[in-house]
Amino acid sequence: MPYPQTNLGYMEIRAHLKGDEPEVGVSAHHHLSWFTRIPSWLCVAFGAFLGTAIRAGLDLAATGSGKLTVFSWSTVAVNLIGAFFLGFVTAWAQSRFREDAVRRKVMLVAGSGFAGALTTYATMVMASIHNAVQAMTAVPAAGGELSGAVSSPLSAAVVSSVPLLIEGMLASLVLLVVGIGLAALGYSLASNKGP
Repeated sequence: MPYPQTNLGYMEIRAHLKGDEPEVGVSAHHHLSWFTRIPSWLCVAFGAFLGTAIRAGLDLAATGSGKLTVFSWSTVAVNLIGAFFLGFVTAWAQSRFREDAVRRKVMLVAGSGFAGALTTYATMVMASIHNAVQAMTAVPAAGGELSGAVSSPLSAAVVSSVPLLIEGMLASLVLLVVGIGLAALGYSLASNKGP
């Protein structure tokens, strides 16, 4: 995932030329210089470890509990929280850190690593397909009772699985749209807070 480009460097040059450059202590820039020397893969791995641990914990907590439509509540929660977090941390990193190298490392830990491992939109799609396949295999065997609307086990499988597949896909789409909205909300909130 490419890092979003900003015009922050251009704005800093203009501010310096006007003489109204924001006061940022020299120690603030040198204080994080160690962070830029950490290998990118290690940043992603650390963030992914944290995101995976939280997701696994929520999935364990959700085991045996009810489902929201076709998904477990933990899948819905991690996707919506992760979308909000990603929007928030993107705006926060852009306004907080002047150096591109530091912002990139923050986004590798928080965005690619943590939010990438925490969120699981693919699981939502796979859950809908899994539910549809389960419905197909639950059709009565040949010789079993079929309703008058279906004439064969194959047509019974289609009749019973297609609505579940459509429900799952629509629920995935709704959650994706809500996730985009939460990411925009998180970005907006962090942008309004300032540094």
